[in-house]
Amino acid sequence: MNLHLQQHQKRKESLLTLLTRSAEYFAGIGEDEKVESLKQFSTDLQNGDFSIVIVGEFSAGKSTFLNAVMGDRYLPSFTSETTATINFLKHVSKSPNGHTMQIDYKNSSTPTKYGEATKESIAKNVSTLGGDQVVQDIESVTLYLNSPLLEQGITLVDSPGLNGVAKGHAEVTERQIERSHACIYMFAASQPGSKSDFEVLAKLSERFDNIFLVLNQIDKIKQSEETVESVVNRLRENYLTFFPDHKMPEIYPIAAYPALVSRTKEQLEYPDNSMQKDHDADARARFLELSRIGLFEQRLWKFVTDGEKTIQELRAPAEMIQHELAKRSAVINETLESLADAKDADEINVRIQEVEADLQIIRENLEQQKGSIQLEIKELVSDIENSAKSQIEEIRTGLESKINGFTDLESIQTQIDRINRQVNRECEQIVEHLDDEFTSSLRKKMNSKYQEIAVLANDKIAETAPNSNSIRTIAFEANTDVRINMDAYDQKTKEIEQEMEELRKKTDDTSMKKLEAIKVKRKMDALESQMIQIQQEEQIKLSFLGERPAVERHTIQTEHKEGRGGIFGFIGNVFLGKKSVTGTKYEVDDSAQRKYDEEREQLRKEINDTRKKLEQAKNEVYSKESVDPEVYDLEQQRIQQQQLYLQQQRDKYIAEYSEKLQQEQQKVLTNIRYEFEDYLTAISREISKMVRTNIRGKEEQIAKVMIEALDMQFEKQSQEKQAKLQELVDILQSDETERAEKRKELEQEKQQLKALAKDVLEFISEIDSINVDVIKQESKQTNFA
Repeated sequence: MNLHLQQHQKRKESLLTLLTRSAEYFAGIGEDEKVESLKQFSTDLQNGDFSIVIVGEFSAGKSTFLNAVMGDRYLPSFTSETTATINFLKHVSKSPNGHTMQIDYKNSSTPTKYGEATKESIAKNVSTLGGDQVVQDIESVTLYLNSPLLEQGITLVDSPGLNGVAKGHAEVTERQIERSHACIYMFAASQPGSKSDFEVLAKLSERFDNIFLVLNQIDKIKQSEETVESVVNRLRENYLTFFPDHKMPEIYPIAAYPALVSRTKEQLEYPDNSMQKDHDADARARFLELSRIGLFEQRLWKFVTDGEKTIQELRAPAEMIQHELAKRSAVINETLESLADAKDADEINVRIQEVEADLQIIRENLEQQKGSIQLEIKELVSDIENSAKSQIEEIRTGLESKINGFTDLESIQTQIDRINRQVNRECEQIVEHLDDEFTSSLRKKMNSKYQEIAVLANDKIAETAPNSNSIRTIAFEANTDVRINMDAYDQKTKEIEQEMEELRKKTDDTSMKKLEAIKVKRKMDALESQMIQIQQEEQIKLSFLGERPAVERHTIQTEHKEGRGGIFGFIGNVFLGKKSVTGTKYEVDDSAQRKYDEEREQLRKEINDTRKKLEQAKNEVYSKESVDPEVYDLEQQRIQQQQLYLQQQRDKYIAEYSEKLQQEQQKVLTNIRYEFEDYLTAISREISKMVRTNIRGKEEQIAKVMIEALDMQFEKQSQEKQAKLQELVDILQSDETERAEKRKELEQEKQQLKALAKDVLEFISEIDSINVDVIKQESKQTNFA
């Protein structure tokens, strides 16, 4: 067991012994009421645990930390889920029926459910893995675990945090912190505090002085980039930069997982992805040293055992015993004096008259105290109402600043929805906080001025229920309608867009026609080229034919038979044959010329045929209504000018409309701001009224409790005085032997009382000798070096 816990346990046992002895003493003299009070103190002391609240987001490693301080893996770790309920971790011996899980529901008519704390049941009922029903239905889950740490009288409270997933989580967490002996606010080294975390921390630090900051997962810091100390300093400096006027609690860097690896009986892998699970004693010792958790635990247990709350818990019962013993001692001494003077009947009668007079004085003091208590309660109520006005005004100022910063009408509704949620949440917090502050301030005042009454009234004051009226703020609804003639704008822009669309189509059509014209032109150019080529070929071929050849004339010597003339010629022709005649013949040869002409004609025919085909092709191309592409270029330029003009007209019209729209939106924003100011005024009145109703409702209840306590005190004092009267009468009527016996009994009781009172005084002195431990607070001026 930790040294600080051992010392506390020793003090606790000493106090329990004093309570037992005191109860036996008062039982011996018939003071049954005091005996019951002492027994209740003893029971509360025996059952009382040190309560430690852990606050932090799921990524901070809360479950691993809780397992590490308990020494084994009792709780599952949630990688993507967050805590959905308040969870109490107590020792298994505290279970009322042997079950290890207890579920209490928000609906008081739903009976408490008991079961076994398995990994599956914990995940189902503790985290958001269980769905919305967990958040909506379950108030708290208590796990009874067989942990040596919990066996030492420790209760660990795992909180959903100040940014919990359900309405009321923040308030529940704050109440747990207020009741606890210590609170651990945990950050992850990978994300050492956002502005929202710091805002929550600043708010808590203003109210509570029992908060430690723990920077977990320091083993994941890349030492090549930064050190643990540099991350701690960055966390500290960032917080004090955001809140330079606030103080920051002590920061302790730890690594919960290697601490768990060192302490658990399981074989856990470490370092990550190393596949190393079987660690020897030396390795476990190194992991524990690396974790730095031992230093933090020493600091935590010192504060828990030597903090103001624990000291007061030990001192209060001892002071009660001391007070009651002093009262009894006064009664014994007074009775002994009366017995010594019993021979003088007149003296006894005088004392009887004094007691009767004391009774009258008690009655008068009772009435005065009733008036004083009521007046002081009213003054306290007035202070609380003024505090409420101040806090409401602070919220109002902050919200006005937000709404004045809005410039985007489109997103303003989202912002307003957030503001509505913020207003409702902060108003609830104000009412609840002021209710707690009222009760706390009243207790302090009553304890300082009316101690005996406070002892009687404190429990009933604690039971005084806050007013059941819940905060129901009316959500702010902004009228974001912009009154501008949209129809005219829509019609005009529609017409322009239609014209632009037609021009776009015309542009496309012109482009297509231009492409077609280019194709046609290319074809025509190709045909023209072919015509020129044909003409060139014709000239070349004609040149190859050369000049037309001339007709050739040939002289031919001819010989032919020719008949002789006359009778003798006839006879000669018969006998001699016809006579041979030689002559000259001239022939003309035009074959070369004809061949030339035929070839030339054939060439011309072929060229003419080709030319006809080309002409036909050109005619076919022309039949497509071809236009020079330059015409379409001019057409496109004209269309572009029209488009540019329309675009300018459209832009001009949009600019004019936008200006009008902006002006109208500005008017709407201005109206929203005015309406929001009126809304805040109404909310301020509503909250002030609610605070006043709640506090004054509680004022009546507490005033009634205090008056009842006064009446109880008066009745008690009256009974004591009546008993004194009866004792004096008995003394007056007793004989000497009876008086002597009574003196002997009182002297013996006096010795017993002295011995007990001496031990009580020594115990109180021992408690007073303890230096009350406080958590150091660092300011902006602290040297971080």
